[in-house]
Amino acid sequence: MRKSLSPKKKIVCSAILSFLTLFTLLWFVFRNHYKEIFQNIQTASIRGLLWILCMGFVYQLLDSLLCLIFVRRTIRFFSFKQAVEVTLLGVFGNVVTLSVGSIPMQSAYLHRKGMEPGEAAGIMSMEYVLHKSTILLCSSVLLLLEGQKLFRQHRNLLRYVVFGYLICIIIIILLILICTLENFYRFICKGICRLESLSKWADRAIQWKQQVDALHIGAKDLLHTPNIILVGVGINAIKLMGLYSIPYLCMRAIGIDYFSLIQIQTLSALAHVISNALPNIAGMGSVEAAFLLLFSCYMDAADVSSVLVLYRLSTYFVPFLLSAFATERIGLRLYTKERSNTSMHTSNQEENHGIS
Repeated sequence: MRKSLSPKKKIVCSAILSFLTLFTLLWFVFRNHYKEIFQNIQTASIRGLLWILCMGFVYQLLDSLLCLIFVRRTIRFFSFKQAVEVTLLGVFGNVVTLSVGSIPMQSAYLHRKGMEPGEAAGIMSMEYVLHKSTILLCSSVLLLLEGQKLFRQHRNLLRYVVFGYLICIIIIILLILICTLENFYRFICKGICRLESLSKWADRAIQWKQQVDALHIGAKDLLHTPNIILVGVGINAIKLMGLYSIPYLCMRAIGIDYFSLIQIQTLSALAHVISNALPNIAGMGSVEAAFLLLFSCYMDAADVSSVLVLYRLSTYFVPFLLSAFATERIGLRLYTKERSNTSMHTSNQEENHGIS
């Protein structure tokens, strides 16, 4: 009889497998310029690299602050440390489960803290809606400020930006309709239920139904508190503007200084808009493709690749490693607690049998 792996080993194995897969993808994308990338990164100062990593960490902290504000409306004694754990569970689930297990992992954690599973999934889903909406808002403001200068000589890029905007707007409209209109929500549910009868789509249909239900439940409560929504949009805007500044720090770290901060923020914002319209694998592929598409028109291919490697190191790989460590600690803590509870239950039963 085969012994099952312990929770700690399962998490470690999942993290290693995911990291190797991501490293392979990264190598495939940058294999033609790896020498130049290595040379550019070697020239970067330690201080510059630390700033890049810190900005990526600040992004996760602001995400945790948003989680704290949303969850504390239900769980009064929910701490910032617990919000950070929820955020890192989302990062780990996004990579290891190809985005499918992100919200379920976070919801399971919040359920253990006293929140109903449906409400927890709803809160996490509403965070996603606000995030997408703020991406579009920030990108539009930056495009109005710098778009004319950036696309004066590269008008061919506008078709990709327009395509990204259309897909992003359609997604947001659909999400808002699910949140606000009961009839539209029921219409979507009926369509998903029909897919459940097809064996090929049954599993996906169940997942989609759960996500739609969670979104509708989460919206019902939050729509009555517009102040929370405004705060959420504000924190997301600060978080995203910091994220869009990271490529600028990467450029300065390797000696590229002929772009202004707002120009890089605009290109980064538009790259994220375009990436929303592209398929991805565990959060990789779409951002890289959109980033290379836009930035390659203004920079040398080796320089763009170097900036992108540093950028993804700060915003993807390091957060993933931190999330793997945090998930391992959370899993081990829960496993120990469950074993302790089981032992106590067993001993109580033995005592009761002894008394009787």
